[in-house]
Amino acid sequence: MTDKNTASVNLKTAEEKFEQFAKKTDEEIKQAEELAQNAAKAATTEKDRIELEKIGTTLKEIEKHHIEFDNNVEQVLQAYQ
Repeated sequence: MTDKNTASVNLKTAEEKFEQFAKKTDEEIKQAEELAQNAAKAATTEKDRIELEKIGTTLKEIEKHHIEFDNNVEQVLQAYQ
C-alpha cells in the first residue's frame, strides 16, 4: 500500500471514529438535558429548581458548542479528502 493509500485509509478510519464519538456525545448531552429537566420538575425547593434549570441551560450551551465543533471537524476532514 502506498503512503497516499495508507493516509487515505487512516483518514477514513479517523473520520468514522470521530462520527461514532460525536454521536455518542450527542446522545449523552441529550440524556443529561432530560435528566436535568426532570429533576427540575421534581425539585422540592425553589433553590434546587433554579440550580437544576441552570444546569439544563448550561447543557444546551454545551450542545450548541458541540455542534459547532462537529461542523469544524467535518470541514477539516473534507479539506483533506
